[in-house]
Amino acid sequence: MYAIVILKGKFFNFTYASIRFDRFGQQTNYPIIICDNWKSGFEEAKKQNFDQVLFCDSGTVFKDIDYFLKQIDNYPHQGLIGHIIDPLTEEFFSLHPQCFLLDISKFSLDCFDDGQIETYDIIRSDKNIHDDYTPLWIRAGENKIKINQTRFGQKLLASHLNNNLIVSNWHQKLRNNKIYLYREEVYDSWVDLQQEYISIAEQQLWITNNEKLSFENSKHLISPASGLFWIMSAVSKSIDKITLVDISKSQVELARMLINEWDGVNYSEFVLDFVRHKKLKHLQFDKPLTALERLQLQKREHFCRHVDDLFQQQLITCGITIKEFQEKWNNIKNTPINIINDNIISQINSKNLVLDADTTIWISNILDYKYTWLKSSADEIELFNNILTSSGAYVIR
Repeated sequence: MYAIVILKGKFFNFTYASIRFDRFGQQTNYPIIICDNWKSGFEEAKKQNFDQVLFCDSGTVFKDIDYFLKQIDNYPHQGLIGHIIDPLTEEFFSLHPQCFLLDISKFSLDCFDDGQIETYDIIRSDKNIHDDYTPLWIRAGENKIKINQTRFGQKLLASHLNNNLIVSNWHQKLRNNKIYLYREEVYDSWVDLQQEYISIAEQQLWITNNEKLSFENSKHLISPASGLFWIMSAVSKSIDKITLVDISKSQVELARMLINEWDGVNYSEFVLDFVRHKKLKHLQFDKPLTALERLQLQKREHFCRHVDDLFQQQLITCGITIKEFQEKWNNIKNTPINIINDNIISQINSKNLVLDADTTIWISNILDYKYTWLKSSADEIELFNNILTSSGAYVIR
């Protein structure tokens, strides 16, 4: 498996999102090392015994990281692929740091240090990737030379040439699968590519959750509107007020309808009628479903049985009967409930929602959620974490 080193910088969140998650937000599970400089990233990858390592500058994003790495598997190379730059002068060739692949067993840590190195002059391909400074490959010539590293990657190239190995450029198909966000129009094209996923995330509906989440009574509960957690908490805990914050318009609308119209009977029927009336397609349950299971859940009887079983499990976990639930739910209007259609990080960071020792907040999986990384910068996510830590609030993760 490839490991991926990301250099911190502008647009880190976009780079991380494009590697950590696939097109529709599923986790890719590639090992990721985050570094402040290439040398420390290389050192950490070496320490963890990785061989094939993809180094990415912040601002390098991938349309499909799985496919990109599969393309590399089918691309014959000798341990170094990068954006080779021919200076078109007497200077030594260099690499653009946006993205390069190393078989790190072939390199040493001092390749990232400035200084002099002895190597060979360069023979380059006649053809280019695009302009005349982008050779398809380079290899060692016959004449020994000494160079001082003045541009990025020169000692990596020199070291590779000293081992009599060819350095390969990224071929066009690989280039077509990644973007470097260095111009406004390039940035805009990347953002446009994310709109399909963002639209799905802002419409999807989480119907149940089977996470075992527990807390003591609280003056203020802040929670996503997804699943059954906030519902079961409202009837099984002493809570003075509830704030629901969710990016999904569908989730927020269902929550409002449950509070205003549902009598606490037949949750599954109420939700299914809502789904069909709104013609919702992006439904999420407590666990990933097979294609057959999703097909079966299109039938009312299967859907209701599945949801009712999970609902009953939640009642047992909370230690209440269905009758007790219905009685307590019908008193829900006595509890102030505020519903916000927004990103919870924005709400906390802007101090629209203030956390204190009397607050319980369930952040669910938002810190490992593609939408979060597309909508929040690394600095904003760090600020959010700092507020959670310093606020004294009880945080459920």
